[in-house]
Amino acid sequence: MQLAIDDVRNAGAFGFNNRPYKANMFTRYTVGAGRLRGIFFGGGVRWQSQNRIQRIVTGLSTQGRPIYGATLFGPEILEVDALLGYSNRADFFGQRTNWRVQINGSNVLNNRDVQVLRYSADGSRLWRVTPRAPASWRLSFSVDL
Repeated sequence: MQLAIDDVRNAGAFGFNNRPYKANMFTRYTVGAGRLRGIFFGGGVRWQSQNRIQRIVTGLSTQGRPIYGATLFGPEILEVDALLGYSNRADFFGQRTNWRVQINGSNVLNNRDVQVLRYSADGSRLWRVTPRAPASWRLSFSVDL
């Protein structure tokens, strides 16, 4: 029983699918003067390091515990987002207010690499994967009342 408890504790400490490093950056610029006044645009990058998928068991110790070999990692994730829009002021229902139209793009480079969750027991082929969301676009219109 103690061996089983230790194995579960070791598996939990390994941090399956944990991506230890992540970075996000996003910026937006608004044109403030001239003929293009009111136009804004921006973009961002989302990055995540390799995820720990599993450890290969190379054998068993004399006490029946697994002997771990190499650690297998999945691929890094890099996605790019973008936005483009226009804002201005106008009269709505007799009240001066701001309005905005905007298009947002997520994963605009359409990075469709699968997210690897598990390899086969010997680490030679993919065993479990999940698809990643394709590029998507959303158009929105808003009014500040």
